[in-house]
Amino acid sequence: MAPENTNPLGQLFSRLGLPTDQIAALQQQFTRALLPSEQLQTMRDLLSTFSPSLDQLSSISRQIETQRTQLEAMIGQLDEMEATLERLAATAEQLHHMQEPFQRLTRVFLGGDDPADAQ
Repeated sequence: MAPENTNPLGQLFSRLGLPTDQIAALQQQFTRALLPSEQLQTMRDLLSTFSPSLDQLSSISRQIETQRTQLEAMIGQLDEMEATLERLAATAEQLHHMQEPFQRLTRVFLGGDDPADAQ
């Protein structure tokens, strides 16, 4: 029978009635199979280091919301600019059509090339 052991795992193995060398071998195998507390702490540290905190996630969420609001305002400004540009284009076209008769009259009285002939 194996000597009394204060290790709970060792006590369990000694109740099985195994020889001392087999108990020692089993304890080594279980010790290797289980993660030591230092490795667990290292894993916790790594997770806490590389995972974003709630404050960081909240901050990112607020920044995204701010940018979304800014983009919506910019869309409104772009719509206004587009409407202004369309009005300017329409005004330029009207002005061109209004100038056409005066340009013909000027060519008739002062002479000059007819745009139809130049083509």
